[in-house]
Parts: sequence; C-alpha cells; structure tokens
Amino acid sequence: MRKLRQESVRSAEIRVAPLLISPRFFCRVRGINESLSRALRRALAPLLDSEGALREDPRASDWREAVRAEAHVSARLPGTRPGQADTLEPDASPLAEVRPTV
Repeated sequence: MRKLRQESVRSAEIRVAPLLISPRFFCRVRGINESLSRALRRALAPLLDSEGALREDPRASDWREAVRAEAHVSARLPGTRPGQADTLEPDASPLAEVRPTV
C-alpha cells in the first residue's frame, strides 16, 4: 500500500476479520448436517486458534490434509453431483468454497 501511494496510485485496503469456525459453521453447505459439521470442526481443531479461527490463510494452510486424514469425515462429504464425494479442490469443492453468511 505504501509503495502504491508513493507512486500516486489510488488504492484501498480491505481488511478481513478472522473467520470463526463454529461447530455449526459447515451446515451452510448443502448436504452437511450438524453432526458432520461438528466432525469437520474437530478435524480442523489442531489448525484453529483459541478463539476458533484458522491460524493460517485457508488458501495456503493444510486444512485439506487434516480433513482427508479423517476418513470417516471425508467419505461423508457431499460433492457437486449426487453420489460424488467432495474433492476438496479450490474453486470446485463445496466445502472449500463455503463462505460466511452476511
């Protein structure tokens, strides 16, 4: 930002608050019930801070590996088509694209 301003480039900074992962957070994804949402949060627990937010940017963290390691959880994740499991791939996975409600 400082460099842009030094170059007289109009710019603005958007700060995004940490996203808290509550036990029901993943219920907003079609096909994920409260039980599965809680299991997902437990799988992610080692990656969360004391307030329940991811410690790292989810685009760069190893949250996918944490979910895949829990086979009983990852096998239950709904994919984009009926009968298909979630790939956890960016821009394709319903779980990877979950957003907070506003």
